[in-house]
Amino acid sequence: MSLAGYMVDEIAVAPFAGDDDVDQSPTYGAAVVHPARIEEGLIERRSAEGHVVEQVTVVATEAAVTARDRVWLAPSAGNGSPRTFPVGFTFVDADARSPRNVSAARRMSGGAGHVEFRL
Repeated sequence: MSLAGYMVDEIAVAPFAGDDDVDQSPTYGAAVVHPARIEEGLIERRSAEGHVVEQVTVVATEAAVTARDRVWLAPSAGNGSPRTFPVGFTFVDADARSPRNVSAARRMSGGAGHVEFRL
């Protein structure tokens, strides 16, 4: 089975288009919905002050995603069903997130594989 069979969730990606010349604010293209696999979990870190628990979301997709893009996750139904965008969903800028730790994987046969990143 290919990885595409495991990508039952949806994300929307607005690709980074460039920086405005005047005030250096970023500009983005239109948001495009892509299939993905969204895994949410908790990571416990130990520090000198004590324990720190962080919620981490790991996303895998075959879409091209870079660290400067904006990403929206489809809403969760809460019952373990795939996360998909409802018809007429509005992408609000305040809900967009920026990928961290973007890493690309290649297929064993060569060529592009998938991208994994954290939010």
